[in-house]
Amino acid sequence: MTTKTPIASPVRHDVSLFSADDLYLFNEGRNYRAYNQLGAHAATFDGEAGTVFSVWAPNARNVSVVGSFNDWNNNSHQLEARGSSGIWEGFVREVSKGALYKFHIVSHNNGHIGDKADPFGILHEQPPRTAAEAPRTYLRQLALYRAVLKKLYPRLPVRAALLWTETAELMEIYAPALDAQLAALSQGMSELDPATPRS
Repeated sequence: MTTKTPIASPVRHDVSLFSADDLYLFNEGRNYRAYNQLGAHAATFDGEAGTVFSVWAPNARNVSVVGSFNDWNNNSHQLEARGSSGIWEGFVREVSKGALYKFHIVSHNNGHIGDKADPFGILHEQPPRTAAEAPRTYLRQLALYRAVLKKLYPRLPVRAALLWTETAELMEIYAPALDAQLAALSQGMSELDPATPRS
């Protein structure tokens, strides 16, 4: 896996779904409602809507959340450890219900790295397809359409999605991923698509 440069806004670590009592009970093995905090939960803090992501990864050196909202960039949305609980958490602005995501975990054990599904997730993609398989050509085409529509309708928000007709699934593609594709197209670069031959 290659490491990409950050393309999205940072994660807030000054807010949490865990109280001090929740963490104490979790460490004691008596937080019987941890599902209310672990996983992904829509939330609003200081008027900002988004999602709180949290996962228990006690042997992790580093944890981030990757997904369709940040072009699967493992550097842009780093989570923060909550004390000695082994829980990593962060609030990501503007990520809403339906976003595809995984936890990117770097272990203390020989630096093992992996993208892990959320064990507390309610909805998951149908195997074997994953959102990472969305072809770059589709993303670039959506980025161009979005840029044109933003110029035609400057006062309206423009969102983009792929409709997979074979499985009748709608997969929203978030602004940071489209902005990155548009930047690559406008600069004539092929770095975002390793399959594209360089001239």
